[in-house]
Amino acid sequence: MGGRARTTEEIVDDLLRKAIPNGDCLECHLRPSIDREGRERQYVSVGGRNGKKWGVPRLVLHVKKGPLAPDVWALHTCDNTKCINEDHLFPGTAQDNTNDMIAKGRKVDDPTVGPRRRAQTALRIFTLTWEGLSDDEICNKLLIGRTTLWNYRKGGYSESIFAGD
Repeated sequence: MGGRARTTEEIVDDLLRKAIPNGDCLECHLRPSIDREGRERQYVSVGGRNGKKWGVPRLVLHVKKGPLAPDVWALHTCDNTKCINEDHLFPGTAQDNTNDMIAKGRKVDDPTVGPRRRAQTALRIFTLTWEGLSDDEICNKLLIGRTTLWNYRKGGYSESIFAGD
């Protein structure tokens, strides 16, 4: 069968050698997988068939700049998730990633989320009321308090049902 397993250093050197230049970035040549949020990510298995699956930028950072703790991420100064240029990678926490996103102006607030949620809740309250459920049953089913239910019934949130009319 096959020869000896490659070390993580050999895997990273191979990834960097085959990387595709894109401006200052070196993009990973591997076919991306799609993560749970629909984003493209490149992964590589280290340690054979039963080994560990690593995100490529994280593996490069781990090998080139020292071991990473499990709660430390590989962040990009270039904001190119395919980039594996070690000069563009730095370690950080999830909070560091959020702070970096906000500082670079990449956080986009969706002002329609609240009204959409309120409209959906109002519709569910109306439907459950029509089905004959008691106020307590509706509150338990929707995990809302009686005051919130009262506000919906009073019309405090009803304008969101008709948004766009």
